[in-house]
Formats: sequence, structure tokens, C-alpha cells
Amino acid sequence: MSQPPGFADPTRPHFVCQLHRSLYGLKQAPRAWYDELFKALVSLGFRSSQVDSSLFIKSSGASLVLVLVYVDDILVTGNCNTDCTSLISHLRAKFPVKDLGPLHYFLGLKVTRSAQGMFLSQTKYVCDLLKRTDFLGASSCSTPLGSYKLDNSGDILEDVTFYRSTVGALQYLTWTRPDLSYAVNLVCQHLHQPRSNHLGAVK
Repeated sequence: MSQPPGFADPTRPHFVCQLHRSLYGLKQAPRAWYDELFKALVSLGFRSSQVDSSLFIKSSGASLVLVLVYVDDILVTGNCNTDCTSLISHLRAKFPVKDLGPLHYFLGLKVTRSAQGMFLSQTKYVCDLLKRTDFLGASSCSTPLGSYKLDNSGDILEDVTFYRSTVGALQYLTWTRPDLSYAVNLVCQHLHQPRSNHLGAVK
């Protein structure tokens, strides 16, 4: 971090400050937070999943506790309420934790509970995506993409940001809409140099 005004050393103007603590808003802050949380969870007997570094698992006997981390949003679940409550208490002793109770909405996924189990939907996520892309009043179609193959016949897009962000958002949607997977995969193949006909397919 550069020397702040009023604290600069005139004899060493090119020196920088070494941070002993993470400051919110700096690029290193998320990494520093993850390291602290990682150490805390490992000390409580959790291990990081080999497939997803944001998933932590603790199993002892019949008890299983899962912790899913996304920046500073943490989802705690398991088959034993006592173990989940105990984990939240341990985390609360080390970090400022706000317990929001049973899961209702997490990372664009809405969770509805019933006697049959849990139902996951991304209705709000889809509505937000339609608003952001200005397609809220657009007509729907029965199939997400025609049977034709996407080629490179269209004009190259000057601004690829809209295309890439929309395709990325559609990829996340395939969690609850696997029927879109094939069409989204096709438009993903043209992320490096999207053309007007590829944008048409995305729309």
C-alpha cells in the first residue's frame, strides 16, 4: 500500500507500507478473508473438497456437516442440527456472523421447502437477467435454439462484453434448467470471437 498522505517518509518516498491486517476494498482482502476462514474451519475438523475449494466437509460417524462459501456468504447444512448450531457458535466467536436462519435464497437460487423435499428455482435470477439484457417483454419460444449449426457468417461484434456476460449468466441458469445446456454450450463455443448471428442465437 502506498504511503498515505501525512504519513509519508520524506527520506524514503518510494517505500510502501506492509499490511499486517486486511483492509476492506483492497484486491487482497478476499484472499485474506478466505485464508482466515480456511484456518478456522480446518481447526474445527473440516477438510476442503477436492472438487470445489469453496466446499468444506466434516464427517464423524453418522454426522455430516457441509459448509459452502461464496466470498462472505456462507451456507451451513448437515444431517445434525446440533453440529450445525455448534459450528455457527464457533464461527460467531471468531468472526462477526449474522445467522439468517433456514435457507430461502442463495446465489440466485430460491429454495422452497415442502413435505416432498426442497424445490430449487431461479425465477428471480431469470427476471433480473431479462431486465438487465432488456428482454423482459420478449416473446418466448418452445425450443431454446433451432436445429441449425452456428457458423461464422455474421459480422464480428465490436463490443463483446454484452455477449460474454449474457452467455455466462445463461451458463449459471443451467443448474435448474438443464434443457438449456445444449444451446448454451453452442453459444459458449464462440466466446473468443462472437458474431452477429451468435448474438441472435443468444437472444
